[in-house]
Amino acid sequence: MTSHRTTRTGLGLAAALALAAAAPAGAFAAQDLRSPDTRDGGSPTALTQQDLRSPDSRDVANRAQRPVAPARVIAVSPSEGFDWGDAAIGAGGAAGLVLVLAGAGTALTRRRIGHTAAH
Repeated sequence: MTSHRTTRTGLGLAAALALAAAAPAGAFAAQDLRSPDTRDGGSPTALTQQDLRSPDSRDVANRAQRPVAPARVIAVSPSEGFDWGDAAIGAGGAAGLVLVLAGAGTALTRRRIGHTAAH
């Protein structure tokens, strides 16, 4: 009974492959994957212009087709002297960090001393 079932399955598979191979090449290319509402509102020529790629893939493909202008190189002259504005910003940031760390250290030290004196 197993060989009869295997033979029937093999024949069915062979018939399906023969039908798929006999179908014209363009039969599956004209498949309309739009929703029914979109099909009703669209033109019949829109079917041939349907692009199934993701938007990112379309952007990359369109970017590859456009000519790219050469980049302009602008020479930047080295700055002369010391920038006191940047130094002031750095010093202010460092002073602020020191104040925050000193305040946290003071708060922790007072809490620890007060906690040990209560016992």
